[in-house]
Amino acid sequence: MIKKERKKPLKVISLEAILGRLPLNYQNRPYIEDELGKAMAGWRGEQAIDFHLSFLPKEQTMILHDLRLEDNENRFFQIDTVLLSSKFHLILEVKNMAGTLYFNNDPQQLVQKLNNEEKAYQCPILLVERQRLQLQTFLKKFQIPEVPILTLVVISHANSVIKFAPNFYKAKQCVIHAAAIPDKISGIKAPFKNEILSQKELKKAARILVKNHQPLNKDYLEHFNIPKSDILPGVHCPKCRNLPMERKRGYWLCPSCQHSSKNAHIAAIYDYSLLINSKITNQAIREFLHLQSIFATTKLLNSLNLKKEGQFKGRSYFL
Repeated sequence: MIKKERKKPLKVISLEAILGRLPLNYQNRPYIEDELGKAMAGWRGEQAIDFHLSFLPKEQTMILHDLRLEDNENRFFQIDTVLLSSKFHLILEVKNMAGTLYFNNDPQQLVQKLNNEEKAYQCPILLVERQRLQLQTFLKKFQIPEVPILTLVVISHANSVIKFAPNFYKAKQCVIHAAAIPDKISGIKAPFKNEILSQKELKKAARILVKNHQPLNKDYLEHFNIPKSDILPGVHCPKCRNLPMERKRGYWLCPSCQHSSKNAHIAAIYDYSLLINSKITNQAIREFLHLQSIFATTKLLNSLNLKKEGQFKGRSYFL
């Protein structure tokens, strides 16, 4: 089985970076924490299915996670997980939702009952069906031979209760708990006897999807109306998260816990690239890291092997 490893979503990384550089009493902090909580729940739900996917037979199957692709109409669509095989492809739409989940078909929506409250959501079956059509058209554009594309909605929260409207047969067929993934896929693939794609074509399809993946790089400071001037500068202590560390000769020292680090500045520079600007100057990074020496800052930046342009004071580095 060939698998693209699941990474922490850029949204989660960005929100964590923002919260790490805002005062604890910042007015917008509760909203950001709530947004991060939702993003983390979604990510944990997607991670949860990886355990169950590991029980699939170790045959030539490509498993790709967290794809964001652009269709022929310049619309982006996201796929949580897709299994590519020579006989069929399978899209998994993952929902990490607790409580009682009722799939209604008139109107077609998902109703969640939790703590005596009801909330209605867009039906994930409609969403994953749209993804199927978009993926089908996308692969056709690259002359990949057409294979059947199937869909499943996977509820990753182990304690959720799934219920269906009496005549919503489609939901009963394609909505499952994460633990049922191996058995469900075993039943799905049974009728598919003929291989449509060669191994070369299968690998090509996977390469095309990965190459055309476009992560959403959203400006979350603008989204939460946070001026860049409100972002706290400095280097976090990797051990106690105190801000800022102090620069000594060749290392960083935390004044709070006395932990020392030679490369704690790397995480701070990454925060800068996420939140402030992906293009930096010596002066800008000196101010952000609380450094005094132009020479020492140049040495730190050169150690990262960054692409650069310009000379002397006009030099910029690309993160």
